[in-house]
Amino acid sequence: MKNIFKLILILFVGMLDTYAQNGYPAKKSVTFGIDVAVGAAGVRGVASLKPKVGILSGITIKGALKQKVYLKSGLNLAFQGFGDNVNGVNANINFGYFQVPVMIQYYLTRSVYLELGPQVGYLLFAEIGAKDYDSQDISELFDKLDISGNAGVGIKLDHEYNLFVRYSYGFSKVNKYGNGHLQNYFIMLGLTLDF
Repeated sequence: MKNIFKLILILFVGMLDTYAQNGYPAKKSVTFGIDVAVGAAGVRGVASLKPKVGILSGITIKGALKQKVYLKSGLNLAFQGFGDNVNGVNANINFGYFQVPVMIQYYLTRSVYLELGPQVGYLLFAEIGAKDYDSQDISELFDKLDISGNAGVGIKLDHEYNLFVRYSYGFSKVNKYGNGHLQNYFIMLGLTLDF
């Protein structure tokens, strides 16, 4: 994780310039912000597994690379998972991830942008729970590292607020055991507050 933070710092310090002065999209070349999002989170690989509501929140940093092109990164806390039927009981498998996305944003206009980039996630917890049953820790059944790719579109509402739709596609197999090859996904609608 230390190498990821060093890489992000080097990218921002070494590559930022002042192209943002022309109005794409902010007056400052570096902005900080807060992301919040909600959507459908689940896993691919077994058709019977159902998505559940996912939540993401985090802090962001964004800087101009050149006119219309920005680098956005941050630190996120994401709650994901899926639903399953375990021995006739409807159960929820809940994941908590610490995530570091690194995305390139390209502004098509002064307010509409596309974004694309990789994301590294670290599993903080995995638990199974069901109605009338206590939750149980099942972290040992899942890999700690989750590599995914993000793609999305956003609209800058004003100098402070952005509305975005993003799809996170997991490349890593998250389950350690079993014949299935489970991979995370998360389709989200979110809001960014820049300051």
